[in-house]
Amino acid sequence: MKERKFNLSLFIEQLNWWKLKQVKERLFKMQLHIHTH
Repeated sequence: MKERKFNLSLFIEQLNWWKLKQVKERLFKMQLHIHTH
């Protein structure tokens, strides 16, 4: 039970990190787009 809870929290942490990464990449592309125009 304890291990399961830990795995879930770890999974959520990775998911949040992945979302943050996606958002950062999107913002970066938007900035590049703004600078090129």
